[in-house]
Amino acid sequence: MGINMLKAYHGHRALSKAERHRTYNSPGYKAEKFLSMDSFFALSEVQLFVEIVDYMNHNPGKIKRTYAEVYEDLRKFIDDSHRDGSIKDKVIAHPENYISRDKFIPKTLLRLINSGKFLFLLTNSHWEYTNEIMDYILSDVPDDEGFSNWKDYFSAIIVGGGKPGFFTGSQPFFEVMQDTGLLKICDGPLLPTNVYHGGNARLFEKLTGHRGDEILYIGDHIYGDIIQSKGILNWRTMLIVEELEQEIPKVEETLQDLIIIKEKIKVKEVFEEELQRLRSKIVANLRQMRKAENNQDPKKAHYLKKENEKHNETAIHLEKDLIDANEEIKQLIKKREDKIHPQWGELMKVGLGRSRFADQVNSYACIYSSKLSNLRYYSPLKRYESFHERMAHD
Repeated sequence: MGINMLKAYHGHRALSKAERHRTYNSPGYKAEKFLSMDSFFALSEVQLFVEIVDYMNHNPGKIKRTYAEVYEDLRKFIDDSHRDGSIKDKVIAHPENYISRDKFIPKTLLRLINSGKFLFLLTNSHWEYTNEIMDYILSDVPDDEGFSNWKDYFSAIIVGGGKPGFFTGSQPFFEVMQDTGLLKICDGPLLPTNVYHGGNARLFEKLTGHRGDEILYIGDHIYGDIIQSKGILNWRTMLIVEELEQEIPKVEETLQDLIIIKEKIKVKEVFEEELQRLRSKIVANLRQMRKAENNQDPKKAHYLKKENEKHNETAIHLEKDLIDANEEIKQLIKKREDKIHPQWGELMKVGLGRSRFADQVNSYACIYSSKLSNLRYYSPLKRYESFHERMAHD
């Protein structure tokens, strides 16, 4: 699938339209060639790379590496920091500094359990880290429900899942010895009192008896969680997009700005239609002038020439009006985007069109929300249906 690059930065500098076209649109880049930054894990990576690129731009020759080599180094260092525990150890030591607890999560999960839902946890994190973080998140265990710890919320717990490979692979399940962290092979069934490592989606379906669209899978990574589970397994999907919590109020505040922009676009379209009508009339008059000259009718040819001079003069004014209208619309869109986010504007939009992320959400996320606990506002038995999408001719 080809892309139309509408916004780009090199370091902190926004690329001009000509630069974007020369770099991305002329060679015909495909979306698959780009590295998608579609999770909070990627934000620190992006920010570091932006700062290094900006430094290289302002200090030529100081870093004797290409941009690609710098990114490869950065990617390696970040992977190493995840593997050696230097990040996770700090999170476990002080989870309150890194994780925002949602006090409504326990109530939301309990409502789902009491409605007869089979809840399972699937994470790429290994057992020790998962246990510490889940204990922090779900420390408020409801005594009146007979719960002793966070594991009681779930009928199956899978760590070290290796998503997105979990959805396509054939790795077996291993049972985690919770006191030592050691693993032993597991042939099933998956028991709610145990913790499992690895596995794969097809085997999960077989062992639990739940499959396809009977499963609602909730995740916060469009590729690692949503695209694979929906596209390959036909699981129902819910994407968590935390940014919406801050963005939606800003979008609502700019609704009047959007109305004004759309009104300006209607005015611009009137200019375009009138300009096209004049240009067609000028071409038609030229054709009639040649015909009159061939028929030796100078009076008619002179009349058509004068008429075209008037049309050309009007067209010049309309072209200026159209340029001014386009510039005004561009500035109004930019002003609205700045109110939402000064660099990137609206998450799901680029200008007035859908962003690539929005296209992926539209294609693969059955529903999406800013947080899991928003489900508490609805019955666990609710059937979610999206608005019927309109075609261009509707």
